[in-house]
Amino acid sequence: MARYLRLYALFIAKNLRAKIEYRAEFWITFLGRLLEIALSFVFFWVTMLRVGHLAQWSLWQLGLILAVTSLVRSIAELLFTNVWALPDKIRKGELDSFLVKPINPLFHLIAERVEIQGLGLVVSGVAILLVCAANLRLHPSAWSALYFAVMIVCGGLLYLFLLLLCATATFWLIGVDTELMFIVVSFNDFARFPLTIFPGALRFLLTWLLPYAFTGFFPATFLMGMSDPSDSYWAVLPLTVGLGVAAYAFWLWGLRRYQSSGV
Repeated sequence: MARYLRLYALFIAKNLRAKIEYRAEFWITFLGRLLEIALSFVFFWVTMLRVGHLAQWSLWQLGLILAVTSLVRSIAELLFTNVWALPDKIRKGELDSFLVKPINPLFHLIAERVEIQGLGLVVSGVAILLVCAANLRLHPSAWSALYFAVMIVCGGLLYLFLLLLCATATFWLIGVDTELMFIVVSFNDFARFPLTIFPGALRFLLTWLLPYAFTGFFPATFLMGMSDPSDSYWAVLPLTVGLGVAAYAFWLWGLRRYQSSGV
């Protein structure tokens, strides 16, 4: 474990040196992430001015859900964005270089690229979270704050595991490339809205099949102290572990099938 932590620190340092050489690109992307979340909040604000509420949800409650999704996405973008490159590496045979190195190939794939521009999501998420929490007069206990942080981390991991499942399918569906990943990730847009406004079938899909509800709605409502009759708050840990085991097993299965197509 210590060896991999040292290696990860080296990969981060390498990425930082590369980003420093292209400062304009970093700031453009960083500000783009800030603007994306800010405009989403403005959309909620304008909507609330016209309709007053969205199915009994206030502006600050909607903003808190938005802030949580931003923080979860920041984890995925900062640490796991290189999973998007897996289909291309499989198709071109570039995965070979990962398989001959004396480290875990999945770790190498993930650590190879760290997108520090994702810090824009961190800044915007934290800012909106603090503003909304203040307006909602939230005073979570130390335990609630700690479990909320755990839910945020689990949300980022769930995002990773869903991406990995889709990317690994490229071992069999080479022609599909990243289309499957885009389709699955597009469901994450629903995470910005309260789960309760959707019909039952979609709520089930977003909770148990594509569990994006755990990347926004459930952490936010837990922090707000709302009741959860289905006990979904406590399902996040076993769900994350279970999906992680399934994704890694699928990855290993795909590796056994891999045949280089490089030239």
